[in-house]
Amino acid sequence: MKIMTCNERAIDFEDVIKLYKNSGLLEENVFQDKEDKLNKVLTVGAWQDESLIGLARGVSDGNFRAYIEDMVIDSLYFKEGVGIKLVSKLLKELSCNDFIIQRRFFTFL
Repeated sequence: MKIMTCNERAIDFEDVIKLYKNSGLLEENVFQDKEDKLNKVLTVGAWQDESLIGLARGVSDGNFRAYIEDMVIDSLYFKEGVGIKLVSKLLKELSCNDFIIQRRFFTFL
């Protein structure tokens, strides 16, 4: 598995839509302002071979605070440590003193 920022490897929006569908977290607002969704924040992706299997996005003031906006993982890769790797890479890249994470849990049967 490779974990890279959007600066290291381009993230195709169609792959993001597929990922949201595969995770069970597809929301209508994912389709709004699709270019801005990936370009105005730091986006980190996880790939297994050529498939996008995870995504995390964060914003920062570049100094003091960063906000982890969302994280989504393909349901086939739940409980394999993808989320930890994504957040670790995101925190390293944002490099701030304080991080704000909003938690929203979903239960899948």
